[in-house]
Amino acid sequence: VNTGVEPYISDGTEAGTYLLKDITAGSNHTRPSNFLKIDNNFVFNNDKQVLSTDGTEEGTVQLSYFGNNSSQKFIKPVLFNNKVYYGFDDELFETDGTQAGTKVVFKNNNSDGEVEGIVNNGINLIIFLRRGIHVFDGTTTTKLDTPDITSTYNTKYIKSDSKVYFTANYKNEGNRIWTTDGTSAATTSIEPFWPDGETPYGFMQTIGNNLIFSLSTST
Repeated sequence: VNTGVEPYISDGTEAGTYLLKDITAGSNHTRPSNFLKIDNNFVFNNDKQVLSTDGTEEGTVQLSYFGNNSSQKFIKPVLFNNKVYYGFDDELFETDGTQAGTKVVFKNNNSDGEVEGIVNNGINLIIFLRRGIHVFDGTTTTKLDTPDITSTYNTKYIKSDSKVYFTANYKNEGNRIWTTDGTSAATTSIEPFWPDGETPYGFMQTIGNNLIFSLSTST
């Protein structure tokens, strides 16, 4: 039977390995990814929905469904304080792995645009919106004061301890690499130059306490 790409479960033996659930019926694919553990559940997603499973077919349920709206951006789940958070369009969702415990905890009601990225720096969630950065402590959301940052559209970011490196546009002059610990005072550009044109950085990786990145300059 062709079930497409679906989640399987195994106890480490051939006899104990079987299809968990044919989530997308027939030969169509679910393509599950980004499994995050909360207590006895795993939260995971594909390009259309966020789901949860306790390892049983009946306990594998949909938490959110976003459909095929390609004009709205889905941001993959991250774990924070034993809950999972994910973004869709201009909203931040929180779930404890149950349908009843899944809700919107932040909605951007101003001109900052949709969610571009979410990262847990070990203290707070840092939420990159298209034209602003917000910090969520598990209860409240605060916008950082970053007047030099005009856009974080398609931002690239990477965590290093409690510090986060990310790309953002500087005063509409071009992209720079920035760093933040989730406070306005510590959100600064790490370099005084930007790439030729509007080409984003293609690579960032931490090595020990250092950052290695790719950059194209016009000098």
